[in-house]
Amino acid sequence: ESKNILEKEHLMYYGKFPIFCIVAALLQIALRSIPFAACAIFIAAFLLYLNILDEQASIDYLTGINNRKTFIKNLIRLHDGGGELIGTYLTVIDINKFKSINDIYGHAEGDSALKHTAELLRDIAAKHGNISIARFGGDEFIIFSKGEQYTNDICAEFQNALARFNATRQKQWKLSVSLGSAPYKTEYEKFEEWFTQADYEMYKEKKKSNRLSAQKSKAS
Repeated sequence: ESKNILEKEHLMYYGKFPIFCIVAALLQIALRSIPFAACAIFIAAFLLYLNILDEQASIDYLTGINNRKTFIKNLIRLHDGGGELIGTYLTVIDINKFKSINDIYGHAEGDSALKHTAELLRDIAAKHGNISIARFGGDEFIIFSKGEQYTNDICAEFQNALARFNATRQKQWKLSVSLGSAPYKTEYEKFEEWFTQADYEMYKEKKKSNRLSAQKSKAS
């Protein structure tokens, strides 16, 4: 079962909703003169409605995965709640030549590239169940995971999934990404410092990839 390590609050509330209604029903049986059940069910339904609205606001409208605001909020909540961040990693993902996909094939194809990237990440998150993913903005995505080797394995699995996608999908463009990972450090005072380090590692990888691509083009 896939239960994201940063996203359990909504699922926990959905589980509590029927319990709340059952307790109200039992109180109604015990105290028939007081309309416990009707009031409790109304309040529970209203809170459920607010929870659904909050959940919808937390999702990126295009890709259907968490957005930047929710990812950061959940991470801060994990930290403030005493969650252990030592040994955890952020991985920043940036789609290579995304602007070219938009410029050459149109924004619909650019949206398709974003959706497929999110879909592949969602499949990996569902398989492992202990990583968190989000679209961070534009053509950037992010992964939260635990352990260096595990993070490296997740990144390798994602790259393999991209290769399979390119081999099986009839697209005019190839979907490729640059990734950069950074471990949490206790000296980080703000999330932005951690993200900046992972982003820096990603851009180092992107520059390396661009250099190799240029060398191949020159050789051919």
